[in-house]
Amino acid sequence: MNSRLGRWSAGVLFAALATVPGTLGARTAAEKPAVRDVERAQFPAPEASLEKLKRTADLGGQRRHLWHVLGELTRSHSPSRLPQFLTWSGAKDVFAITSAAPLATRSPLRAFEVEESAAARAAHSSGPPLIVVAHYNEAAARHIRANALQRRATLQSMTVSRKGGKLDTVSRDVPTFPRSAIVLKSAWWPVAGDAPVAMPVWDAELHIAAAGGNDYPSWRRMVAVCPTHGAPRTVEVQLMGRTRRLNCVGIDRFYHLRLDAAMVEQLRNEPTARKLAAMVLGRGFRTGDHLALVALHVATRELPDWVWGTLWWHDSAMSGPFAADRPKNLGGPWSNYLMNVAFDAVHPRERDGSPRVVFNPWLEARFADSGQGSGMVSNCISCHQRATYPAIGPFEVTRGARKNTQAAGTIASVETSSLWSLPLQAH
Repeated sequence: MNSRLGRWSAGVLFAALATVPGTLGARTAAEKPAVRDVERAQFPAPEASLEKLKRTADLGGQRRHLWHVLGELTRSHSPSRLPQFLTWSGAKDVFAITSAAPLATRSPLRAFEVEESAAARAAHSSGPPLIVVAHYNEAAARHIRANALQRRATLQSMTVSRKGGKLDTVSRDVPTFPRSAIVLKSAWWPVAGDAPVAMPVWDAELHIAAAGGNDYPSWRRMVAVCPTHGAPRTVEVQLMGRTRRLNCVGIDRFYHLRLDAAMVEQLRNEPTARKLAAMVLGRGFRTGDHLALVALHVATRELPDWVWGTLWWHDSAMSGPFAADRPKNLGGPWSNYLMNVAFDAVHPRERDGSPRVVFNPWLEARFADSGQGSGMVSNCISCHQRATYPAIGPFEVTRGARKNTQAAGTIASVETSSLWSLPLQAH
């Protein structure tokens, strides 16, 4: 989840909700869970069990674990009826200088509020826009604030010290996050409330890695997302200067938010959201429009390098390797998302013997090839294991196990527990 992406304006990295030991949250009798008859996943899972899945490169077991975690995270949270992650803290709460908002006052509106540090803004590029929001669960948010990790002065005080006038290589880390910590990142596409809109769809088999990256304007296929029932099977829509006749897909096949006046006002004040609305809708946001969830990144601190999972929407999501092991009763719109998982930066290896590839097409396919491959061969752990304060660029795709990327004797740094949000969002 590299914060290099310029689209990150809507709350650059991850959020918070109280978790209950043994599960990801208590379920009330009145709730209708999104996952029915699915085995409840213990969270955090026993570390020894997860280490075995990692050591044996048991991809099926890794996928089943991540699907169960995602089933709980996407379960409706009573009484709001929102998935749990949308009731968590946003980056503005977690990295605020003043006290964070009480849990009871949090809403999706707060998650979409923007408060970026200069370092985060400097990390942005001018790539195609996408609304990306950060979510931190209660364990992650409390840890950051209890240890004042939202402050640059704290991180600076933790950097390695000089010995005999020379700096050591990176050897220190911020205080260890609890195993119950979860951080999440969601990506959203605007859909008009009264007309179909075009949306790119990622088909891996149609794309060859381009040296300059494979961002969504280069994707070869699109669908029309239609906001009403009874829409025609195909419709003409325009996107990025091109008019196409596309297959219609109902908004109900996505997890989506219907915008009220407060959300509209919030998005109108956010430059990336305004740019995306103008491109997709041909106008600004209005009450009654929608935000459709197109991608979701999740990281749990169940292992020292965290457990990483990533989802993306697809119109044929019921088959193929990225649909494998999905619980049969993970229903509703969540059955339209594909998933990949990383327990390790190397294993299980790809068919050609190269290190494991795990990326989200909406979030990492855009990375250019800087010598070790483009975003299409990236891996969450390979990127995040390099997270340090201060953030040392450039943010390039690297492959395989951790390599010391700091120049010994030149820079005092502290590792930030695989979270780029700490060096980029701290004030």
